[in-house]
Formats: sequence, C-alpha cells, structure tokens
Amino acid sequence: MTEPTSGESSAARPLGRLGRLLVRSRAADGLALLLILILSGGVYAAGLRSVNNILGLVGILMALGLCWTHLRLRGERWRLLGLRRPQSWPVTWLWALGGAAVIHLGIMRILAPVIQSWTGPPDISSFDVLRGNWAALLIGLITVWTLAAFGEEMVFRGYLLNRLTALFGGKAPRWGAAVIVSSLIFGAGHAYQGSAGMILTALIGGLYASVYLLTGRNLWAPILIHGLYDSFAFVVLFLGLDR
Repeated sequence: MTEPTSGESSAARPLGRLGRLLVRSRAADGLALLLILILSGGVYAAGLRSVNNILGLVGILMALGLCWTHLRLRGERWRLLGLRRPQSWPVTWLWALGGAAVIHLGIMRILAPVIQSWTGPPDISSFDVLRGNWAALLIGLITVWTLAAFGEEMVFRGYLLNRLTALFGGKAPRWGAAVIVSSLIFGAGHAYQGSAGMILTALIGGLYASVYLLTGRNLWAPILIHGLYDSFAFVVLFLGLDR
C-alpha cells in the first residue's frame, strides 16, 4: 500500500558530507526537519490569515525550497514521494470525488456540529472578502490550486509524512503515528480559525494522508481532493450559502 512502484525506488546519491550525515543520522535528519518547520511555519501560518496575503505564497515557497534542499541533500526526489503520473486518472478522479464528498458530508455535516458544540464555530472571518466579490473569488481559486492543493500537499503529505515515518523507524505501524503527527501540525497551521478550525483541519489532513497511502503514495488524489474541497467552500462563501 505504501511502497512506490517498481523503477521508482532508486534515488540519487547523497550530496557531500552533509547529505551523508542526514542519511546516516536520525538526529541530524530530525534537526533539519525541525528547522524547516520553524523557519517556514511562522510565515506560512501568518499568510493563511488572508486568501490574498502574499505571505501565504512566500511561506509555501519557502517550505518547498527548504524541503527540496533537504531531499536533494539526501539524494531523494519528489517523484519518489508521489509527484508522479498515477496508474489510472479515472480511478484517481474517483478517489478525489469520493474524498471531497466524505469531507463535505461526513466531516463538515456530521462531525463539525459535534465539535462546534464544544468549541464554538470556526473563525472564517479572514475569508469574508470572498462574499459576492468576483475578483477575490478568482484570486482565491488560483490560490487554492497553487498554494493549497499543490503546495500544502507536497509539503505535508509528500515531504512531512514521509520524513516523520523515516524518523519513527519506517515500519508499517509508524505510518499511523506519522499520519497523526503530520495532521496535527497541519491543523496547528490553521490556528487563525480557532479551536474548531484546527480540529477540523487536522481531521481533513488525516483524510488526505490516508488517501495518499491508499493510492500507493501518489500525491495526485489528495491534491485533487484538496483543490475540489477548498474550491467548493470558496464558492459557498461567495454565494453566502453558509449563512
């Protein structure tokens, strides 16, 4: 379920002494991961406060650049982590449509009211600019399919989930722990939405991670689910159907 297909398991050699150190030492590899989270996390979280805030793009670009550098030093490529053509596009789209439906009907319709009864509603005031605003909607949808769908899935599912699993030991049960930790970090990045927003986002992140693993560690299914879900949510806000 979680292994790359044949022909995709090979990696380039680590670059220099630093690359060899990262491959051989879990402590050094973990420190590199922590530094990436610290350096990019603050900018990323600040940028998510607004759909058109340039800091969001800067934060994701910073995270992608640091993640790419870390992987390059280790001799790994994004293709190995799932940024490759799926075996079947129709099946991938079925996963995407099914995953988006689970989020809307399962998490947001069933679980969200229960969670909000404890925490209160999520704070989505930073997205009010979308309401009835065609220009903001267009910018928001572009942001969804770049910053959110591609950028966040490459960082959180492609990079973070795999690095955490490697640090935890790489055994099958460790994937479950890595899914939980990476989803909690994903939820924490949405702290501007309040407690309800963080919990719901963590649950959604867990779904993205589960689909990623169930589709053979291919990023396209979670990318499409992420894009479809956020796009639908933005249209709902634009039309005021949430009120």
